[in-house]
Amino acid sequence: MEKPVDGTAEKFIDNTIEKKPRLSQKAFYFIVYGILGAAIIVVGVLIYFKYYADKPKPQPQNYLYTFPREPHSSANPDIAWELNAGGSGEDTVKDVYFYNNNYYMFGTTTSFDFDFTNMEESGQNLFIAVADYTGKLFYTKVFGSSGNDEFVKARIFKDGFLVLANTDKGDTKYVLYYIKLGSYSITTKEYDSLLNISALDLYASQNSVAIVGYNLDKLINKGSFIVTVLDGDLNLSETFTVNRPASMRYLDIFPAANGYVLAAASREALNDFATLITLQKNSLPTYSDYKRTESYVPLSVTPDDKGGFIFLIGGQKPALALIKSDKTLYRAVDLPFEAGPLGGALIHDGKGITVICNYAAVSSAARYNYDLTALTPSPAGLGDLGRVIETAEYGKSLAVLSRTLDGENILVTVINTDTMAVIFKKNFGGPGLEKPATVFMDAGGVTFFGNSYGKGGDVKHNYGQSDVWYFRIGS
Repeated sequence: MEKPVDGTAEKFIDNTIEKKPRLSQKAFYFIVYGILGAAIIVVGVLIYFKYYADKPKPQPQNYLYTFPREPHSSANPDIAWELNAGGSGEDTVKDVYFYNNNYYMFGTTTSFDFDFTNMEESGQNLFIAVADYTGKLFYTKVFGSSGNDEFVKARIFKDGFLVLANTDKGDTKYVLYYIKLGSYSITTKEYDSLLNISALDLYASQNSVAIVGYNLDKLINKGSFIVTVLDGDLNLSETFTVNRPASMRYLDIFPAANGYVLAAASREALNDFATLITLQKNSLPTYSDYKRTESYVPLSVTPDDKGGFIFLIGGQKPALALIKSDKTLYRAVDLPFEAGPLGGALIHDGKGITVICNYAAVSSAARYNYDLTALTPSPAGLGDLGRVIETAEYGKSLAVLSRTLDGENILVTVINTDTMAVIFKKNFGGPGLEKPATVFMDAGGVTFFGNSYGKGGDVKHNYGQSDVWYFRIGS
């Protein structure tokens, strides 16, 4: 290899060896990249808090209502007044009480505006809404846990109400709220359990409270209930586990001496029958089954006037069964109705029992004494009563609240309980969907509560996905 001449070796070395940047250049690059990185982080944080952060929804002040809200008049001459209550979300009334001359409405809401402006937690919450006898809405309050709450039942308790709800908040299975009237202050009791329990019902007296829960861990045999009994201060008194091989469908719970009686529809080896379960303090549950050779599907149950119970039986031979207070079968009578009713209702008013069975396109009713001797020799046809939801009686009149068979509107029927004749029958609602909830009857007329998913027709307003809708027939 020839030796380079005239300094080419120095040029060769200068062109092949990388020159290192000076210290000032490193600092400059560091500062520039640092500023760019910080800017990206700041922009990301701002975007997160603006669009994604779990923060309370803003309260749109132009959408807040002040109380009281007066009911609206109606173009329908049969409606004395009507009113909706709710917000821009989904508002559903589940239970209503008429107490101290006011209507107390309870249900679930996802709204945060219009009538429901004080939501403290996200998700689905509970509400109480109060209207006076004339329909004037004068108070609402939204409450709930930090999870989603599903309303179960409300009961009058001492100087307020108990509200039972299932929740998906952590390990908490259900929550009991005590709302004191006047101040509307709320006391909360949460109930945790290692079992997968879903609350079904609530009973309350001044000195005792019973919470009926279904053990979802026993889903295969469907025969496990948990009954939690609290004292008058809402402290735990006793817990009953109702578990047997037969599957059981809950019907109702009633107070009894030293405890409670739970009524259920049971099935074992393809045989359907009625069951009464006695729950007494410091004792195991006892079971009383009532069977017959034909299909014996209990649809409903009500107490009689002497501490016993009357079951409405469906199946191939609709019947009434009277169970005495000592749990023995006193009498069973076949109803002069068709086989296979879709549902039914039992109404007792201190003078006797009215029974209604509804079918696909026709319903039948009959009147009986408490000993199941008929007051009316043959039931009068009532035509299509739809799906019976609730009833109310006053004097010799019985108001039946139903959902039409097409599921679109509310059907109101008023029956004379002496003759079992229909004296009023009409559909109410609008072009949207209306779901009935409950009904109250007095000397002046009938007040109905339900949910509306649209507006038009009899429904003058609706503020969101669904609103509470209530109206009155009469004065």
